[in-house]
Formats: sequence, C-alpha cells, structure tokens
Amino acid sequence: MAQIAFQIATPTAQLVSANADMAIVPSADGDIGVMAGHSPMITLLRPGTIVINDGGTQTRVFVAGGFMEITADAVTVLAEQGTLVSDIDVATAQSELANAKDETTKTIAQARLDAVEKPFYTE
Repeated sequence: MAQIAFQIATPTAQLVSANADMAIVPSADGDIGVMAGHSPMITLLRPGTIVINDGGTQTRVFVAGGFMEITADAVTVLAEQGTLVSDIDVATAQSELANAKDETTKTIAQARLDAVEKPFYTE
C-alpha cells in the first residue's frame, strides 16, 4: 500500500512526523479519511482526535483546531493546540471540562476527554 507523509505541528512543537497508510482527521465539515493520492485541499479542523494508521500501528493525537493541507503525497496539520492522546491525564481533562466557562472551552475540553475515554474510532 502506498503511504502518505504526515506532519502535525503546534506553535511550540512538532508532534508527529511519519509515513502513514491512512489517517482520519476531524475537519470542520466532518471527518476526512486521507490516503496517498488524495485530492489536494485545505480545510479547517475542529477539536477532535487525529487517528494515524501505519500497518498495525495506530497513533492518536488530540488537536484543539487548526488547519490541514493535503497534497497527493503529504498531509500537513497546523494545530492551535495538540498532544498525543497517550499523554492526556484523565483527571486533568475531567477537571478542565468541569471548569470550562464558555462554549468554545467546553467543546475543546469535551473533545480532549473523548480522546482519552473513546480509544477507538467508532464514528
């Protein structure tokens, strides 16, 4: 299977730089599955989990929003905030959700908590 280069960066860190068989990305208009040869596009991201599949390995990254550019052989995600799902502390995520003061903060906090509590892509 052909692979696609996949990069995820935030203003402070490069989170992922890998080749992938496929990735599922939470765009503003719905989830997008990306594979090598995908039509070029640029889209906004909504808070959610990016799932990167490479053979039998799955990497999950929470993003709070941002942009994604797709070319035929590469995906670049520029995220406002992001972290590997494996690095998210459940208690902290629950506290952030409980203390959220506005809808935007609640949406991001809920998406972060969902990233930890829903480990497999089910939508």
